[in-house]
Amino acid sequence: MPTRVEVGFIEQVKDLVHSTVAVYAKRLPYLRYCDIRMEVREEKRAASENGIARMSVEDAAFSFSVRVLAGNRVVAPGYFGQLLGAADTERMKRVLRLGLKHAYHRAVANAEAKALARGRFGPLGDALYSTELAPIEVCQEVVPAVYRIDPRSVPLADVGKMAVDACKAAQSASKQIAYSATMAATILVRELFSSSEGASIDQSYALTEGAVFVVSQGKTGPLDLYDFTGHQRGWEVLTEGYDGGSISLQDFATFSKGLAQDAVRVSNAPPIKPSDKEVVVVTDPHFNALLVHEVIGHPSELDRALKYETGYAGRSWFFKSLKDNQVGKRVASPLFSAFSDPTMEGYGFYKYDHDGTPARRAHHIEKGIFKEFLNSRQTAPIIGAEPNGSFRAAEGWLVPLIRMTNTVIAPGKSD
Repeated sequence: MPTRVEVGFIEQVKDLVHSTVAVYAKRLPYLRYCDIRMEVREEKRAASENGIARMSVEDAAFSFSVRVLAGNRVVAPGYFGQLLGAADTERMKRVLRLGLKHAYHRAVANAEAKALARGRFGPLGDALYSTELAPIEVCQEVVPAVYRIDPRSVPLADVGKMAVDACKAAQSASKQIAYSATMAATILVRELFSSSEGASIDQSYALTEGAVFVVSQGKTGPLDLYDFTGHQRGWEVLTEGYDGGSISLQDFATFSKGLAQDAVRVSNAPPIKPSDKEVVVVTDPHFNALLVHEVIGHPSELDRALKYETGYAGRSWFFKSLKDNQVGKRVASPLFSAFSDPTMEGYGFYKYDHDGTPARRAHHIEKGIFKEFLNSRQTAPIIGAEPNGSFRAAEGWLVPLIRMTNTVIAPGKSD
């Protein structure tokens, strides 16, 4: 028995996963659809504080989840997810079938409760839709990870040294740096998505990133500053930096020192006096990214707009109801456009989402007009939209959510 699961295990269970959703699942009455997602990740990470090594870890994670749509009078979803270990590799057929049954029984129970509620609550009950999936192109593809230095080949000691060296680089910026902390990580992830419709998507990605936090004791008092660097590439991102045209990154030590220098400058700068009249404000890319992320990106997520997660994350200024919303209306200057695009390289890159939907650009605002929400196959039919591949989970055992990809303000032609 292996002591841990490696990404290559996905290859061994592809046929079993496919037969579970394509053959075994169809024996269950009232089942309309099911899919299984399986994920294996191998990672190495380390942290440093004030130039001293604080932590290093090499680990692997193995998990899967099942989604079922089932019901008699109406259809509802049911989910099941589980973290797994090396011992589970010897009994995968049983593990998958038990997970599928759990999801199925939850779907049937949800469907029955939905049918009863629709009958009891009159017009309010009519809001409980029978769950359906918008049609998509059913795909079978293997998508390899892109890297020059395989994260699995990097010695853990090198990751630890990277964190320490970057931390020392931050400290070397100035005697005013009172505290510094860094984290370095390199990860390889492999995901398998298989559905009862016939989808089979095996996609992998590498992720290498570093984080820096510093405190500068300046003339106007202490100031803390932090930032991240990284890309869906291999270990070379931190050792050498990256220049891919649209993305340009410094090596981690240079990045860390630069952040510390910024902290020193800001902590020594006098406070800006507020103006008593309108002024031109010039914003930098970091602020623009924050602005489009919070003000455009999150409100464009359809699960939020439909009030699925109101209690956790708020609502959307683009959407009050199906009849009262901003779709097709002017919400910004004609100079302003914004979109989310998982086909662009960056943290948000992927070729297929966790619905199995091919990724594409979603145009939120075009020349000031609000156009499109990010959606899933379950939510797109509610507003009569086409699926745009925005349904993803942070880990294999979690229920996917509708979330941003690479969300940006589009470039304009004027200054």
